[in-house]
Formats: sequence, structure tokens, C-alpha cells
Amino acid sequence: EALAAAEIAAKSLPQDPNVLHTLGVAQLKTGALEESRKSLAGALERMPGEPSLLLDYGKLLIAIGESASGYEHIRSVLNAVRVLDLDFDRLEEAEVIMSNAADAVGAA
Repeated sequence: EALAAAEIAAKSLPQDPNVLHTLGVAQLKTGALEESRKSLAGALERMPGEPSLLLDYGKLLIAIGESASGYEHIRSVLNAVRVLDLDFDRLEEAEVIMSNAADAVGAA
């Protein structure tokens, strides 16, 4: 349902980074990882420093096995949010992902 709506929006506004971001997240949630990568990368080209987009792109990279790069994207979000004192409503989500990464490394 969300994916279908995002696909319709993307047909109407194919260059809109917010639409591409929404489409990429919907694709990620449905397991369409390669399509998600294209959509999120297109959004990143147009909004390179947007924290929520970087977080979602990091989550995608982790999902496709590019964990080091994915965690680096998420770490950059956390650093920017803290340094710039940004109000980021997904801060806890990013911190949990990084905590899980630290736990996985510690367990190895």
C-alpha cells in the first residue's frame, strides 16, 4: 500500500528528493533492495546532508551486506546531530543501530 502510493508519487515527481526518499524506504521495507538503493541514492544526490535520509541509506547498506559503509553513514548522522545540536526525531533509532553494531563486534 505504501509502496504503491510512493510509486505513483515518483511517477508524478521523479526528481523530488523527498518522494525518492519515501519510495526508497518503502522499497527497503518490502525487500526490493536494489530498487531502494537507486531511489535513496537519487535522493542523496539532491539532499546530501539530510540526516533521516543518511540514516535510511545506512540501514539499506547494512541490509545488503555493506555494513562498514552503512555504519559509517549512521555514525556521520550521529556526529552531525551532536556537533550541530540538531533536533533529530530519529536519534534514538540511530543510537540503537550503532549500539547493536558495537555489541556484534564485541561478541565476535
